[in-house]
Amino acid sequence: MQHSPALWQAYASGDADAREKLLTEHLGLVHHVARQMSRTLAVKADFDELVSAGTIGLMNALESFDASRGHAFSTFAAPRIRGAILDELRRQDHV
Repeated sequence: MQHSPALWQAYASGDADAREKLLTEHLGLVHHVARQMSRTLAVKADFDELVSAGTIGLMNALESFDASRGHAFSTFAAPRIRGAILDELRRQDHV
């Protein structure tokens, strides 16, 4: 989903409403990545915990994203969401 440059400019200028709108609109991506990972994990993990960790990844991706480069945010964010989920799983693994 490509957003208007105005929304990204509003976010870049510190508009909290623009930030919330971008995060809310991309929560579906977090759920998608968490579902994919829950199917392939060797261990049983709580889906809500995966979504929670993925949401942290989404927030970090939003802070790091440079809309002026012309890339789709979802392409940029998906690996970061996946990475945040993996980091959380590693933190929980005591072995």
